[in-house]
Amino acid sequence: MPRHQSPRKHAFTLIELLVVISIIALLIAILLPVLSSARQASQSASCLSNLRQMGVMVGVYTSDYEGWLPPSDLANGYASSNNLTDGAWPQRLQGVIDGRLVTPATELQDIFRCPSASIDDGVWHYSSPRRVFMRINQDSDLPLYSIERALRTSEILFAADGVQNITGTPGATTYARAGENFSDPVSPRNIGAPRLAHFIAGDPVMDQPVFGSDTPNVEDTAGTTNGLIRWRHIGDTSANAGFLDGHAENRPIGGYLNRNVRPDF
Repeated sequence: MPRHQSPRKHAFTLIELLVVISIIALLIAILLPVLSSARQASQSASCLSNLRQMGVMVGVYTSDYEGWLPPSDLANGYASSNNLTDGAWPQRLQGVIDGRLVTPATELQDIFRCPSASIDDGVWHYSSPRRVFMRINQDSDLPLYSIERALRTSEILFAADGVQNITGTPGATTYARAGENFSDPVSPRNIGAPRLAHFIAGDPVMDQPVFGSDTPNVEDTAGTTNGLIRWRHIGDTSANAGFLDGHAENRPIGGYLNRNVRPDF
C-alpha cells in the first residue's frame, strides 16, 4: 500500500514576513499616541488630586490660624529676629497634618510633587502667588492675607503647576511667584500700583493672561522665571491650579488671568 505522505510544512515567505512586520509597526504607531495621551491624562488627574488635598490643608490651616493664610516664606533675617522657624508654604501646610513645621523640606509628602514635572527630584513642584500666600518681612504693612477678605474664593488660586528644580532651601526668586511679574509689588495694600497688587472690578488688566503665559515648560536655573506657571500637562499645553474654595482646575495656556492671582482688597 502506498505510504501516506505527511503534509508539507509551509514557511513564511520574505514578503509575508515583511507584511506582518509592517502591520505590527502600524499598530504600534496607532497605539503609542493613545497610550501617551492616557498617561498624560492620568498624570494630570494625579496632579489635580494633589491640589485638592492641598486645598483641604489650606482650609484646616485657616481654621487653626483665625482665618490667616500661610506665608509663602519668611524674608532673610526675619525668622531669627522674631524667634520664628523659617519655612515655605508647603512645609506649613503639611505641618497642619504633622503637628509641626516640616523641616527639612525634603520630608514633604508626595502630594507636593507633580508627576508631570520635567525635573522629578525637586522638593516641590508648585508655585503660589505672593499676594495670596504673602511673604513676611519687616516692611510689610499687611504681612498676611486673610481668607475673610477673599470674596472670590472660586477665582483666586493659591497654587499652580510651577517650580521644578527646588532641591533645598528656596530663594526669593523660586518659592512663590505663580503668574507674577517680578516688578509687581508684594502687598495688596501697596498704594503706588494698586492695579497690580490687588483685584479691581472692571479693570481690563484683570482679564489679561498672567505674566509668563507663553513660557515653555523649561526650568531657568538662574531663577528669573522659576516661580512662573509651568504648562506641563497635555503635551505642555495646559497647567493645573488649586483655588481658595478647595477646587482644582486644568486650563490651557493663557487660561489663567490676572484676576486669578490678584486677591480682593
